[in-house]
Amino acid sequence: MTAQQLEDFEAQVYAYVGREVCPRQPARDTVNPAMIRHWAEAMGDRNPAYLDAEWAAASRRGRLIAPPAMMYVWNQEGIKVATEGRPSDAQSDLVELFNANGYIGTLGTNVIQEYMKEVSPGDTVYMEMVIDTISERKSTGRGEGYFFETLATFSDQAGKVIGTQRFRVFKFRPPEGTAAAMGFEPPDPGELTPAPEPRRETLTSTDFEPGETLPPLQIPVSTGLIVGAALATRDFEKVHHDKAVAQSTGIPDVFMNILTSQGLMTRYVTDWSGPEAVVKALSIKLGAPNLPGMVMTISGEVSAVNPGSRTLELQVRGDNNAWGNHMSGTVSLELPA
Repeated sequence: MTAQQLEDFEAQVYAYVGREVCPRQPARDTVNPAMIRHWAEAMGDRNPAYLDAEWAAASRRGRLIAPPAMMYVWNQEGIKVATEGRPSDAQSDLVELFNANGYIGTLGTNVIQEYMKEVSPGDTVYMEMVIDTISERKSTGRGEGYFFETLATFSDQAGKVIGTQRFRVFKFRPPEGTAAAMGFEPPDPGELTPAPEPRRETLTSTDFEPGETLPPLQIPVSTGLIVGAALATRDFEKVHHDKAVAQSTGIPDVFMNILTSQGLMTRYVTDWSGPEAVVKALSIKLGAPNLPGMVMTISGEVSAVNPGSRTLELQVRGDNNAWGNHMSGTVSLELPA
């Protein structure tokens, strides 16, 4: 691009700040046990608060709930994203503007979710979204590009706010020849440690101290996990199931989506805390991608405890055995009295 072309292009890009992606609209399906079960199976999450109606009825909630990390899943477009492309809206038009100007790479990099209300089977999740920010042009290890951030608000059929989500995406120009240069041979994972058994009796805020570490959890990353979890989160972006498309963005194989990463993070935390803990917030930043053949080890530490409000904050990270840190972030929990 010439300097004038770049100036004109950026003027078009920044005009999208503040534009509405969608008005408040309902998901096509109500919250339902089948989608919850598919999500939980993909994540390896056995939390009875999501899956066991008899246990849930006897719990302090008195009902099944959907995993909080599914909040965005209910309003996903589904398979037509892969077969027909995304319907025209401010976000898809912005993405097409980037693509048409050579910024064809797409990576989700950050998610911050806050949860105000749990939802149960039969509830309807409504979503409204705007494009909140677009960064200046950045040079990164993936290439040159722009970060844009959407802000979504979720509510139920009565208008009560379920939660909010800030989602940051990087649109970039992959360096020429990157995929060929990134030949990837999965390292030998060695002998894996069996996953710790999920806790059935929920902790209270007096059961641990700040600085306490959580037992690690090893997740073998396979093509089946990457594709299956992408489908369970209704994410049909081709980079998560089409190797050739992933390679066109400079990554040598299909890679795990951010919805799976946050699902595994919350599974890890609630396996440790117990099923009656309430997830209040999640913040996750992605680093190196997870590819088939890798093993991700999730670890965590209690970073803060507030006995008065029965809340705690956990620092969590997931490191793969090939390229290092895949995800890092925090999860906030509220514990029963």
